[in-house]
Amino acid sequence: MQDAELFPGMMFNIAKTHMETTRLFQIVSKMPKGALLHCHLGAMVDLQWVFKTALEEPGMCFAASEPLVNEEVREKAVIRFGLSKSASKDAPSIWSPDYVPDTQVPVTVAADSYPNRGRQAWIDWMQDRCSITQSESLQHHLGINDVWAKLNSAFNTLPRIIYYEPIMRKFLREFFRVLQKDGVRWLEFRTAPFASFVLEGQEEGCGDPEKLLKVTVEEIERFMSSEEGKGFWGIRMIWVGMRWWDTDAVVKGESRKLVSVGF
Repeated sequence: MQDAELFPGMMFNIAKTHMETTRLFQIVSKMPKGALLHCHLGAMVDLQWVFKTALEEPGMCFAASEPLVNEEVREKAVIRFGLSKSASKDAPSIWSPDYVPDTQVPVTVAADSYPNRGRQAWIDWMQDRCSITQSESLQHHLGINDVWAKLNSAFNTLPRIIYYEPIMRKFLREFFRVLQKDGVRWLEFRTAPFASFVLEGQEEGCGDPEKLLKVTVEEIERFMSSEEGKGFWGIRMIWVGMRWWDTDAVVKGESRKLVSVGF
């Protein structure tokens, strides 16, 4: 099987801009969609939204494995988000040679000082790091390993933002709202409750999958009982795990009754 067949989304980038301008797309956009089944929660993120939300979250910080002094380094360096109560606004710029690797810098400081262009350019750059760009979709010499390297970059970046409790709650509300607006009436989404979920105000993951399940179901129930959620049929969460993970907390605990909500 060809790489393009494995990752058709790369080809979709070429046609997407044109498709969205067509009369047919405008008609289909207004039609009821019924159900969205087995979608991966991490793939449902609007990247512009998530990085703007990160900038609004008090204490959210940004770190890199090395000083981000030029475009080549910025493309390959390991980027890490996380909450920090001790990050200094006066630390050397993450974009300068004086930056100490892995030092937490307030995300607003890093974004506003993005070389020559500022905050919106930083958001655009982060979006490019976490998605298959238009130019990459045309680089047909790239193999499966190149594609997975790009996807893993996103997998290592986005959860550190999305799986922080206040942002997770906002994200779920935004996700449900957009689906309702688009005519979707039933949702089944997949996520791993064993991801490192960070509770509000904490700097490290809680290590308890039930905490993530509880927050998720609270937001599902909140939406379903709201005026905005009227007409939505139901939402079901599919939790997943690896064989070597300890799933007893989910299988035997109170979480069993939390993983399916709807009618």
